[in-house]
Amino acid sequence: MDGRREQYALPEQDGENDADSDTDEASESELLTGTNNQHSVDERMEIREQMYQDKLANLLGQLELLKQGKHPEYLKIVDRLQLELDDRVLLNEVERDYLLACAERDCILEKAAAEKEFDEKKAELIENLIADLEDQKKMIEHEFATMELNGDSVDVKPTVTRKLRRRPNEPLPVPEKRRKPTTNQLTFLLEDKEGGQSNAQPSTETRIEDGKLWYERRWFHRGQPVHVEGRDIPRFPANISAIGTEAICVKKTSDGQKVRIFLSHLRRGKVSIKRRAN
Repeated sequence: MDGRREQYALPEQDGENDADSDTDEASESELLTGTNNQHSVDERMEIREQMYQDKLANLLGQLELLKQGKHPEYLKIVDRLQLELDDRVLLNEVERDYLLACAERDCILEKAAAEKEFDEKKAELIENLIADLEDQKKMIEHEFATMELNGDSVDVKPTVTRKLRRRPNEPLPVPEKRRKPTTNQLTFLLEDKEGGQSNAQPSTETRIEDGKLWYERRWFHRGQPVHVEGRDIPRFPANISAIGTEAICVKKTSDGQKVRIFLSHLRRGKVSIKRRAN
């Protein structure tokens, strides 16, 4: 029985030895595993540090290139912006040239239209002036034709007297002169005695040239406002309505009555005219 117990006891000791050996092996493996893990962490940290340094160096290098203006991305963007700038400048130049061409064309058209309008209005003005001058010419010719430049006719009517014996040295009876009645036109005529008195006075340089009157060193034209004054008539304002060859016709501003004045009257001082303000 003891021998059997010993036989049975031996395996228990062997089992204990095996357990101890397993524990030792496990401890060794755990130590190896921990060591390996520590090495792995260190390696990872070194790798991370190396990657960080590499990235930092890369970024610093890119920053330096950017400062120098040599960064590829920067150069790419600059090239793209330059192309856009060139395109915009080209479009602006094209638009400017187009607008300038349009403005020049409009200017030429407006200038041509203005010249055409000027020529038309000039021709119209000339036609109107010619028509007005023709009308004035006809009116002057009509007034000149109606003016009695040779003086009014004089009706001589003998005085009815009784036939008596004439006294010695008594002058012969003189027929009475009577002018025909005037309507709206007057003519100044000189009597013989007035003519004799006037001949003694120096004559004033008075003439008519080109439809204008030269009197007292001044020119008077048709439509000229004047003051008319004579020896036997009061002073009155008038306008020169017509100028003939030997007489002028003035129109009173008060009643529109026309008065004809001969050059001989002006020369002899029978009638005088002065310029008048409008």
